[in-house]
Amino acid sequence: MSLYKYRLTLIAAVVLFVCSWGYAAEIGFRCKDCHESVSKILPKEHVKKTAFEGCFDCHVDGGKDPKLGGKIHNVHFAQSEIVKDTCLSCHVADSEGNITVNSATGAKIDPEDGAEKFNSLYTKGKLANSHKNAGLMCSDCHKTYDEDEADGMHKKCVECHGDFNEMMAKTAKAPYKANPHKSHFPNLTCTKCHSMHGDFKDYCVKCHQWGFVWKQKIVK
Repeated sequence: MSLYKYRLTLIAAVVLFVCSWGYAAEIGFRCKDCHESVSKILPKEHVKKTAFEGCFDCHVDGGKDPKLGGKIHNVHFAQSEIVKDTCLSCHVADSEGNITVNSATGAKIDPEDGAEKFNSLYTKGKLANSHKNAGLMCSDCHKTYDEDEADGMHKKCVECHGDFNEMMAKTAKAPYKANPHKSHFPNLTCTKCHSMHGDFKDYCVKCHQWGFVWKQKIVK
């Protein structure tokens, strides 16, 4: 092979690698592994597209339709159980085995932990399920998906639901001997009782036997 042809071959190989890497880096999904044509899975009113690239130019927080992630998961989860391999069948894992869950921030999560959390979104009786049914998705609460963020999630709860004074007013007529949100501890965090992905825990039961429970209101 001549030096000229060798250089052309090398350039072509580099271009192919960069293009394939760019696709994985931008969207992080294996769409083409199952779908042969992007036009076959888009609604008729969607702008014409011939490739899977560029979806998140519009489908980002604050964009034209930021809930694409919810739509994708709803469709695919309806066809299979949610386990680690479910995540990896669509998401491309990095060298450490983590997957990107927010294209805007580049936030990543361990797929096994991600599968566990996503199961709660689709499990009736979980707080996460109520939030999903209300039209929210992970990125509405999460930014980094790490333990430090989870410890400070109380601030995010207050942004939407109000502080203790507001919550006391909302639950003033709750069917208990005492108002669940009228606490001796003004700095008690919401997560002491409420767990988005886990079970409700009655913090007051350490001293009182009022039988506080969390009842799911938004069910679909």
